[in-house]
This record gives sequence, C-alpha cells and structure tokens, in this order.
Amino acid sequence: MTSISIGLPLLVGLVLLVARYSFAELNKGQSPPWRLTSPEGSYVRAVAGFGTELECYVETCLPKELTVKWYKDGKLVAEGTEVEGFDGRGHIRHGVTLDHTKDCNGTCSAMGPYCPRGHYCLDNSCCACDNEEYTLVLSNLTYDDAGTYVCKVEGGNELEFDLEILEYGLMPSRRTYTFDHSACCAAEGVSPKCMPLCKPSTIEQHKFDPVACEDEYEKLLKCVTEGGNVSHVHCCRINFVPAFCWEFCHGQFSEPKRSNQFCIYWMPEIFDCYERAYLPFPGPPEKLVVNPLNSSALLACWQPPRVRVDSVLYYTVRYQEVPRFPFLGGGIPFLTGEAEDPENTAIPTVESNPFQTSGVTDEFPSHAMPHERRKKRQSLLIMTHNLLTNETDVREYKFSEINTTDTCVVIDNLKASTQYLVFATAVNSYGTSLPTSKQTASTEAVIYPNHTLPDVLGCCKRNFVSPECVSKLCDLNDVPSAFGAFSVALTCRSEFAQVAPCLADGRNHSVCCKDRGVGGECLKLCDGTASDLGLTSVLCLSLDMHAVYSCLREGYVTHPSPPTNVTVSVTGPQSAYVMWDPPINNAYHVRSYSLFVHEGKDKSYEITNAVSPYELVDLEANSIVRVYLLAHTDHGSSLKSTVVEFFTGVKEFNFCEQGTPMRGVTGELMKCFKQIDCPAYTVCTGVSQDDFGGYCCPTAEFLDRDFKPNIPDLPGCCSSRGVRPNCLSLCSYSITVQEFADFREQCVQDLKAIVECAGDGRDHRPCCIEAEVPDPCLDFCYSPVKYIGSHHMTCLKHVVSIAKCSLHGILKLPGTPLNLRVSLEGPRSAKFTWDAPTQDIPVEYYELLLTQEESNSYKEYNTTERSYTVTSLQPSVEYLAVVIAWNKHGSSVPGNHVTFTTQSDGSEIKTDDRPLPPHSLQKVWYHDRAVNITWEWAGMSYTSRPVKNYRFKVVYRVDGAREWQQVEANSTYVVLKNLTPLTAYDVYAVAVDLDRNLSSFPSEIVEIFTWEVAELPEVTFSTSPHPPFREGNTVTVTCTVLSGALHNLTIEWGGRQVAFGRDKASFVIQNIKREDVMKTLMCIGYSPSGEAVKVRHFLNVHFAPIVMTSIFPVFAYSGFKAELVCRVHAYPMMQTKWYFAKNWSHVQEPLVDDSRYLFFISSHDNPFSFNATALIKKTTLADSGLYTCNCCNELGCTNASVSLHVEQFPAPRGPGTLLSCCQEKQVLQECLSACTVDIDVSVYVNNPHCMKEFPKLLQCAKDGIDHGQCCVMAGVPSHCLAYCHQADDLPLNLDCLNYTTQILYCVQEGHRKAVYILLESIGALSRRMLIGVLPSAPMNVSVHPVVGQRALNVTWVDPPMNKKMHTTYIVYYQEEGSDRIEKVRTENTFAILTDLNASATYTISMVAANHNGFSSFGPVIQYSSAALANWDHSAYEEGGTSSAGIVFAVFFCLFIAFAVVLSIIYFTRKPYHLPAFILKLKKRPAGDQPSSAVAFENPGYEREGQVRVLPANGYTAEPPAEDPTSGWDRPELEAIREPQQREQDGMRYTRFR
Repeated sequence: MTSISIGLPLLVGLVLLVARYSFAELNKGQSPPWRLTSPEGSYVRAVAGFGTELECYVETCLPKELTVKWYKDGKLVAEGTEVEGFDGRGHIRHGVTLDHTKDCNGTCSAMGPYCPRGHYCLDNSCCACDNEEYTLVLSNLTYDDAGTYVCKVEGGNELEFDLEILEYGLMPSRRTYTFDHSACCAAEGVSPKCMPLCKPSTIEQHKFDPVACEDEYEKLLKCVTEGGNVSHVHCCRINFVPAFCWEFCHGQFSEPKRSNQFCIYWMPEIFDCYERAYLPFPGPPEKLVVNPLNSSALLACWQPPRVRVDSVLYYTVRYQEVPRFPFLGGGIPFLTGEAEDPENTAIPTVESNPFQTSGVTDEFPSHAMPHERRKKRQSLLIMTHNLLTNETDVREYKFSEINTTDTCVVIDNLKASTQYLVFATAVNSYGTSLPTSKQTASTEAVIYPNHTLPDVLGCCKRNFVSPECVSKLCDLNDVPSAFGAFSVALTCRSEFAQVAPCLADGRNHSVCCKDRGVGGECLKLCDGTASDLGLTSVLCLSLDMHAVYSCLREGYVTHPSPPTNVTVSVTGPQSAYVMWDPPINNAYHVRSYSLFVHEGKDKSYEITNAVSPYELVDLEANSIVRVYLLAHTDHGSSLKSTVVEFFTGVKEFNFCEQGTPMRGVTGELMKCFKQIDCPAYTVCTGVSQDDFGGYCCPTAEFLDRDFKPNIPDLPGCCSSRGVRPNCLSLCSYSITVQEFADFREQCVQDLKAIVECAGDGRDHRPCCIEAEVPDPCLDFCYSPVKYIGSHHMTCLKHVVSIAKCSLHGILKLPGTPLNLRVSLEGPRSAKFTWDAPTQDIPVEYYELLLTQEESNSYKEYNTTERSYTVTSLQPSVEYLAVVIAWNKHGSSVPGNHVTFTTQSDGSEIKTDDRPLPPHSLQKVWYHDRAVNITWEWAGMSYTSRPVKNYRFKVVYRVDGAREWQQVEANSTYVVLKNLTPLTAYDVYAVAVDLDRNLSSFPSEIVEIFTWEVAELPEVTFSTSPHPPFREGNTVTVTCTVLSGALHNLTIEWGGRQVAFGRDKASFVIQNIKREDVMKTLMCIGYSPSGEAVKVRHFLNVHFAPIVMTSIFPVFAYSGFKAELVCRVHAYPMMQTKWYFAKNWSHVQEPLVDDSRYLFFISSHDNPFSFNATALIKKTTLADSGLYTCNCCNELGCTNASVSLHVEQFPAPRGPGTLLSCCQEKQVLQECLSACTVDIDVSVYVNNPHCMKEFPKLLQCAKDGIDHGQCCVMAGVPSHCLAYCHQADDLPLNLDCLNYTTQILYCVQEGHRKAVYILLESIGALSRRMLIGVLPSAPMNVSVHPVVGQRALNVTWVDPPMNKKMHTTYIVYYQEEGSDRIEKVRTENTFAILTDLNASATYTISMVAANHNGFSSFGPVIQYSSAALANWDHSAYEEGGTSSAGIVFAVFFCLFIAFAVVLSIIYFTRKPYHLPAFILKLKKRPAGDQPSSAVAFENPGYEREGQVRVLPANGYTAEPPAEDPTSGWDRPELEAIREPQQREQDGMRYTRFR
C-alpha cells in the first residue's frame, strides 16, 4: 500500500515533466529561426526625383546558404546584394553589426570551416552578431516606383512597406549651386536628414522628405539670411515666388503652416536667390517710370542701381504687349507676385561673398551657375485648337528689348491705344542684375472724326445680319471689349460673311492689320472677304478686335473706295475701251489706278497707272474677258471694283447636230458643263466626250414646227393645293434667290405644297446632286417633302438649281405609278397591278420593289407591263411593295406602298373579292391631346364590286409598344382622343365589308407625332471607361437625350447603324483597334418640330505611330529644293526628328532646322493622320542618301526611311527648229516651206503630195500634252480635236486645216502649264491626282549695251505663271553665222553677256526653270550694231536745234513707220483681207531655201536630260512596272500620261527672229 502511494506521485511527476519538455520543443519548432526587423513603419512616403531607403535587418547573421530577398508587388527585385530593374537607380546596402560584449573565438575561412549560427567570420575568427543589414536604397524616384515592397528570408518572417511617391514640385535641379551652409546648419542643430537643404548641390543623393523637415526651416533661414540681416525678397518677387512663400526669402519665419508645403515647388527659384546674393551682380535699377509720348511711343526712365553702380556697362529695357484677353479678368498675369515690397522689409544686399566657396570673385565672371528661369514665364502663349479639323491658331507675346547706356530710352514703333509691360535691368561683366518692378503704360489713342465713318450699321441690316450681331459688330463707335469680342466669336462667327464687306467699306485695310499684329482668320475682316470664320478664329477675335477697328477707322480717312461706274465699250473682236469714274470716298487722295484683265481661264495681267478711258488691244477673239480696277493712295488701296465681263467678238462655229448653239444676252456662246446649265428643250453637247464642257444646242423636238411646250400649270397646281395668293409668285421655274428671300418667312408653311407641285412626282435628286446641291437640301428634290426645318434655310442659295432640276425633270422623267394593288393567289404567289402615270412622258419599264418587314434588303422585279406576278414569296410573311417608273433619263418617286401578309401553307382562301384597302393616311391637326386622321378609299373590292355596307377600323399604338388599340368609323376620317403629348404613334386603317364580313388588307402604316410646339433637344455621348483608350479595350458607347423630346434615336458608327432607342441608345465595341479612331460616331434624332439633331464624336484611341514612305527614291536636281515626306498615323500627335546617312552602312546624323533645312508637320485627311516633311531648300550632290524620320509619342517610336537622289540639272542643249524636226521626219522637200511658225496652209491645200505630210508637221509642233480644252475654247470643232490630243496617227481632214492657227496657238500656250496625272496606289488601290506646274517663259526681255565694255545687259521680269516656284534662269545667245550656242545661268532677273564680237549680230532668248523642269523659250531678241566698239560711249548726245520743221518731219516719219508696222502685223495675221491681186503676186519661198527666221521651238527637242516622275504605284510594295518604250536615259522630253498609252516626242516652238 505504501509503495503504491509513493510510486503514484513519482509517476505523475514524470508524466508532467515529459509533457512540458514536449510542448517546449513544439513551441521552439514553431517560432521563426530568422527574425527580420526595421526601424521604419510600414507606410513610407518619398518625393519624386529624390531617394529613399527601405531598411531591413536580420537580428542575427545569416548562414552562407541563406540570403534576404526583396519583392515589389509580388515580383522579385533583389536577392542578396544583387538588384534587378530600377535602371541602375537601386542598390542593396549590406552591413554586419557585431556584438562587442562577446569575444571572438574559433577559426573560420571562406572555404571552411564555417562559423556556427549567429556568428560572423571576421579575420578568420568567429564573432557573435548583433544584426545583418539588407537595406534597399532607391534614388531618382519616379511615380512607377510606388507600390508594396516585401523583405523576406526563407524560414523567417517578412516585412512589408507601402511606398508612396509624393508629387512635389521640388524636382532635382540641373543648376550648380555653390553656396554651402552646412557648417552653420550643423551649428544650429539641423538634423542630418534635412541637411540637403543647406547644401542643395547634393540634394539628389540623399533621402530627403521636405514635409519631415518643416520644423527645421527656421534654422536654415537663419543661416541663409545671416541671422535676418540679408533679404532675398526682391529676387523672390522677380522670380514669381508667391507672397505666402516670402518667409523663405527674408528669414522672419513664423510658426509652420500648411502653405509651407506648397513652397517646396518654388525652392529652385528660392535657391537661385540664395546663390545670387553672394555673386558680383549689379544691383537692379531703381524707380522706373514709364509715360506715353504719343500713339506709337513710350518714354522709360530710371535711376542707377545702388549696388556696384561703377561696374554697370549698359542697361537693358524689355517690353511686352499686354493682350486684351477676356479670361485675364482685366488683370495682367505677368505681374503675379509683383506687388510692392512688404512693409518694414529692408533689402540689404551682400556687397561681397563672405564664403568664397567656389572661387567666385568680383573681377571674373563665373560659369558655375548656367541656368535660365522657367521658360513658361518668358512669354504668354495663347492657343486654340480644333480637334476635328486639326487647325491651330497660336499667339505668343514675347519680350522685346533695347540696350542703352543712358537712364532714359524711347520705346517706339508701338501700337496705338495698347498697354505694354516694361522693366529694366543693369548689366556688368559678370551678368545681369535683377529687374526693376514691372510697370505698365498705354500708348495714346488716335482720334478720327466721326464724319468719316461709313454707314456700316445700315449695310449690316441690309445684309440680314441678326440684330444681336448688328449691335455687337456694326457700331463703329462702340468697339467690342475683350470679353465682348470673345462673346462675338462664339455667337456671330457664322455671320461674318455678311459683316466683313460692310466693315471694309470697299477699302483694303490688310497692310495696317498685319503691321499691328492681326493674324489668323481675322484678316478677312480687314480685306472684306465674304466668308464665315472657323472655330480657331475665337483667338484672334478675342485679341485683335481693337486693332482691327483701329485700322478700319484709320482706313476710312486715308484709303479710297473702289472706282465706280466701270463700263466697257467693245470696239472690235480684239479691242475694247474700259472707262470708270473716281471713287466716292477719298477720291482726292488717289494717285493711280490698276486695271486687272482676265482672258479665258489662264491668262491674266495687271496694267498699272491706267487712265480712263483705257484701250485694251490684242485681246483673244471669241472669248469672255473680265476686268476690274483698284484705286491707290499713298497710304493704301481700295478693294476691287465691280467685275465687268464682256465678249470680245463672235466667231461662228456650229457644234450642234441640228440648229445653232444658244447665245447669252451679250452674244457669247452659251457654255455648259452639265445638262442643268442649258435651258429647257436644249441639251449640252460634248459633256460625255471630254471634261471641257460643251454648248447648249436645241433638241429635235424643239425645232419641230408643231412643237408646243409641255410645261405643267404650276400656279394652278399651287392654287389647288391651298397656297396663299401672296405666295403664288414662288410657283415658278424661273424663281430667283432674291425673290425667294423676299417671301421665305411668310411662305414657309406653303413650301411643301410648292415643292410637291414643282416636282410633280419625279425623283430629281440625281440632277440636284450633279448641280452640287448639298445633302440637306435634297429634300426639296424629292416629293413628298417630309418636313421643313430651320436647317433648310441654308438652301436658299440653291433654289435656282432646284427649280431648274425640277423643270428638266418634268420634261424628261416619268410620273408616279398609281393605285398599286395586290391579289394573293396562294401562300407563295401574289399578283400586283397598277395604273400608268398621268403624265405624257414615256415610260420604258416599271420596277417593283418587294421587302419583308424589318428587313434591310429588297428584291426588284422589272417589267414593261402594268402588272407582275411574283411566285417566290414565303408563307405567313408580311411584305411591303412599291412601284417606280423608269426611262433613260431617270425615275419617278415611288407610288403608294402596300403592306400585306401572305397566306399560310394549305390555305385556300381567295382574296380577290376583298375590299380594297384604305390609303393616303395623313394627320390633319393635333390639339389638346386629340389628332384628326384622314384617308382615301375606293369603295369597292378587288373585282371592282361596289361595297355599300362598310365600316372602318382604325388601329393605333405607341411607337414600339406591343398592344394595339382600335376605334371604328363610318367615314374616311376619325379623331383619336386622350393621346399622350410629345409621343410618336403608328396608325393604319382597315375597311370591312359588313354584308360579307370580309376585311381588307391593312393600309400603309403611318407615323404621327403628338406635339404642338418645338422644344430644343439636346443629346450627348458618353463612354465607359472614360477616354483615352488603349488598343484591346472594351468600350461601351451611349447616346442619351439630355433635354427635349426626340424619337428614333440612332447611333451610326463608320457610316453603319449600330444601335437604336427612344431616350437612350448604347452599343459595345469589343477589342477596340487603332483603325476605330478614324471612324465617326454620330447620334441622330428628330426634334418635335421635325428637325434633325446630330451629334458627332470621335473615339480617343491612343496608339504608337505608324510611318509610311514611298518605296521609290525621290529625285531632285542640284540647286533646287527637295521634299521628303513621311505619312504618319498616330494619336496622340507625334514628335518627329530627321536623320541622314550616306547609305545603310553609315551612321545616321541628326538634321537641325537651319537655313538649309525646314521641318514641318501638316494635317492629312483626318485629325489622326499627318505628313511629316523635311524640305531641303537648295540641294547639292552631297545631299544624296537615306533620310530617316523618327516619329515618337508616349506609346513608342517608329522609323521609316526614304532615299534621295540628287542629279545635275540637265539644261536644254539649245533650241531646235521646226524645220529641223520636219527634215528628220523626212517631210517632202516641196512641203518644207510650211515648216515655219507662220505655216502656209495653202501649201497643203494646193499640193496633194503634201496632204500626207500635214500630220508630221503637227507632230513636230506638238509637245506631248493634251491641249483639247484650249482648242475647244479657241473654237476648234470636235472632229478636229484629235490634232490637239495625244494620238500618233492623226486622221487626215481637209476642213481641219482652217484651224491650224488655233491649234498651234494652244500648243504654244499649253507649255505654260504642264499638268500630269499620277495614279498612286495606296491600300485598296485608291487614286490620287498629282498636279505639278512648270514655269512659263520670262517676259519683257530687253537688251542694253554696257557702257565701257564689250558686253550686253539682258533684263527681264518674272513670268506671270508660277513665279513663286522659279529658282533659276538660263540665257542663250548665239552669234549670227555660228553653230555654237552660249549659255548663262543666273538667279537674278538680269544677265551680263561679255566678250562679244564687236561686229556681229546676236540672237538672244531664255528659259525659266524650277524643280519640275523648265519653260518654253521666251521672246527672241536680235541685237545688231554697226560697230560694237562704240558701246563704250554714250548713246545720246545733247543737241541744240529747235527747228519746228525738223520736229514735224520726225513725228511724220514716226507716224508713217508706225502705220506700216501695224499694217504688216495685221495682214500677216489675216492675209485673206489683202486684195486679190496681191494674193496672186505673193511669192512662196523655194523648198531648198530655209527661212531666214530662226525658231527656238521646242526645248525638249534634242534635249539631254531626264524627266523624273514617280511610278504609278508609288506607295505599294510591288516593283514598278517597266515600260520598254521609256527609260531614264532617253533624250526626248517625255510626256507624262496614264499607263498603257503610247508615248510621243514632246515638241514645242516659239518664234525666234
């Protein structure tokens, strides 16, 4: 018993001991063997651009096989001491701290043996560890560095840090600061973490938190202000440091407040001021005063600076215009922080540098601080940008400066009544002082008397300008203010087309406006251009209105109005007198008049110093000439006078198959380019053959004796339709715009009836489209008109075209088929019958259109009968059918439509005896929630059986609802009551035969609207998520009605309907692509008044640039410009840099924008496409090579290269002759006498052997260019136009010999404008037209001897065609009897010919050249002298005789000589006017005697040169097609034409005597 009692306690104790040991071991196994700690919290914030440290410590040393790892957002960024990522901005600070309380013992080495756990091997001894550091150090932080960082070790715990990057403005500065207050700061007790503020040159290298240093600011300021004795306030104010941060500038620091954190942004400017205080700059000038002198000058004066005044070299005065911009609120943004000095704040300045930390002295300038102030404050930049059109208007207000050694300066050439900002600085050998306080002053205004003002107010009212815009723009005594101008820009831009001519009042104020800085579209207000202003004009209207009105007031005093009463008296087929009266205003100031003459389409010139009456001579016969005048004073010019057109003379040509061409009121032939240009019962000939138009010729029907006009009674139709009597005058096919404008407001409600009567059931839209009637106005070309809204008022100017198309249509187009009926013959067949139109116009066939309900497709069936049976219908399907009549001229409008449902399979019900359905449902009125509906009904069945006992069922529902409601009526009308206002309803009617209980098919379904007044609707687009989008995003687009009532809301995307709704419509774009940025989103709805409401939207998809260049090289001639173009698609817009390399193996070198290179970017065909262009202004052979455009935006960069080949310019070897060409083509010897410029046509008429040689002659005179348009205008008949075209084998036609002069004239004139067409294949083989223009020949060539030298001075003027493209001229001169032709090339409009033969006669001519090629040869000059040795003497000597007899004899001889010359010229051009006996005695030159006249005919003949053109497939990846008939080395000038056409030798001639 005792033993058991003793053993039991021992057993219990043993169990407890074992359990304790077991639990202890278990707990020991669960605790981490490695413990990580950090003195920092889990939330860490740092400043962008600076550094931070994430501290992580192991409480003991890690064994060799373990290491600490760092993770950022779950991604490994560091292992041990190796860091991945951060672009070299991160490293691991690793260190071991030993436990110095314990001794080191044992041995160890790197190769073993190793130390036990918790020990570190130091000098081959194992020492106890306290901790091991693995701190992640990051520098130059970016916002991408923010995230969650984790420090962990295998088998241990982990530490987590949330790093936040603060968006402070204190960015790392590239400035080199020399001041160092570290010692002072240390003495004041500034903590180490804030010490970078005391030495900012090392601030980027430290972990720096400005917020944590708020308590240290006062200590720092005590050091930088030397205990408050030095103030930096003036410097801070000049550097735009805000006033609440001035505590950092004067050292009087109050208690810390929240605004101190915002001052971190201004620390670079504050540090600049700290630095500047110890540098030897001069002090700022003092007490600046600015006063106006007059309307264009200011006087600025100041006192010298107090500090280092002896070192001042000169003063700089800077001034800048203060814009009148409404958003400035009357203040001046340049003066921000420019208030007076704070009260009781001294501004002592350090006279010398007490620290001398950087070796800076007063004697030598320092380059230790090369910095600039923030550039965004150097000037004011105001910009408007239109995202839809990519148009940008930029206005930059920069400072101008004047240097002076005086303390006063006059600032002149300023704008009147304009405010300017002025300040001054002092400059010494070290640098520039701080500026003075900025002052503002305004120049004086120029006062003009009110009696010089025109009646602008009355002019605006006569031009139908709205009253609101009249009051804002047309009152010259009340110039719009800055904010008023901005309001005008938003509300009255569309009315400037009517306002601008009134403001200009016939004067051209452009010169004054440009001098006063007016830019952009506002120049249209200065020259009276009658056009609306774009959206970007908001900027110039807001800034320049005061300058515009100032120029207008000045111009009313100094500029003349246009000449008046311009009249023309035609005295012959080639001459006319132009007469005019002086201007109404300022006529006494007029100094001269300029007469401008336009002949045909291309020939135009100016006659200066013209005097009325002025005789025009050598005009083109049988052509239209336009003339107008300008009046000039010493100060400016008028706008052009009334343009007068007249016909020079009538030359009978008959282009009509029957009858004669129609003539205008002045006798000119009536030209036409489309059928609408001709009156009724006439046709336009020649339109289908070429693009040069034709003539209006009568039809055979019109020439018939029994012809009677078949024009409907339009006034009678209008009267029957209820058009009011005062509006019946609009019922005319000869309506004018003015007549329509006079009645448009009072006759709006009658327009629908007028249009429907005029259209007479025909589809006139094809004619209207040809007449360029815009889409919104096509509603008036197709009846019935659905509605007339306010946007239709813009169709006023097209009313004449619409009336003409309607008249042409009713004379040619068929009428509408009537009474469409359907008889169901089974579940799959139906028979359709209809009646013929009531009009007499023949119908060639009918078109039956059949479509299923809710289907966008339809089937068409054509027949010449008035019935058609369809056997391919589907059972139990609802169909809609309409019929249209057609003939060769077009179609009618559809007749009444029929909706029916086919029978089901197995149904034998006969429908032939059903009642006919009602038709022509319409709403008569709506009022007080009730609508009156009427319809028409025939009252019989399909078998024409009368229905005597009947009733109507009218069925209606809310549009889109499922349930229908029904009412019954005994008459053909019903009143539906209790309808919901502002709602759309669907309504149809059914007729019921009560005797047989048979119902008709339903009538057409019409949509009616229940509203009485119009309410302005508003819709908006929204997207989810918000833009911008990246490729691959899923985007939901929603169109929502914000206000007003709309129905049939539709979203179109890329021209395709994608969503519908009532108040809201949405659709989803899956995986949005970059191509989607090009597609236009449009939401369309209709207001209660029937007006269409459209809202456009573009998807903002961001994508990297896509760059394309031509795969073919660009060719250029040396000395001319070269354009290299990259086509870029990018969004957002890219930045472009150009590089050059000699070839692919060479290193690319960047190109800079300098005097040789010009780089610009232009918008392409949408807001997301651009052309990046590099322009080499004057190429050399060394410019040949590869040019690469590098285009970058925020999403990436793309390169593309284009090759440039520069070659020597191939000047013409010399002018050939027409005779030489004929000899090469082996023209018979007896026919060579015609191979001169004055071709003797009689040689071919009288000699049958020469007839076959005539085509060779014309081929020699041709140049490879189609001159058909010129020939038509010159009266060459159509059967002779082959001689003006590109054919090689010319048909022989004796009648065409009569038009040789006109053909050769066109060949000569055609060279002045070379038009060539290139087919450029891009993508889906789209075609583009490229038009390149050659120069025309120089004009007014004159030759004068050079005094004292054996030389001639040849001068000329720029040619009238494309003179801006000229870069060089080549002068050819040849000594008579010599085969050698000399050449002189020059960039000027003169050339000196030297080393000439003293006894020779020289023949001189020239060509003009540009980068496209060269012109024909200019006029030929023959200069002969008996003795060139006398050229060194004066050609004039004084004479003393004054005999009246000698004077009379001289004048008489001159008169006789002038008469003889005129006679020779006249009879040379028109020899058939000579007497018959003279014609018989006229001698022809022998065939073997070449003409004494030398002809410079064709610069392309025998030319050694190359005409470079792009291949037809310029942008494709395919190689260019090789033409065996052409090559780069071919000497002839090759004509440029479309592919697959035969080539011809280009020939050109010009008489050379």
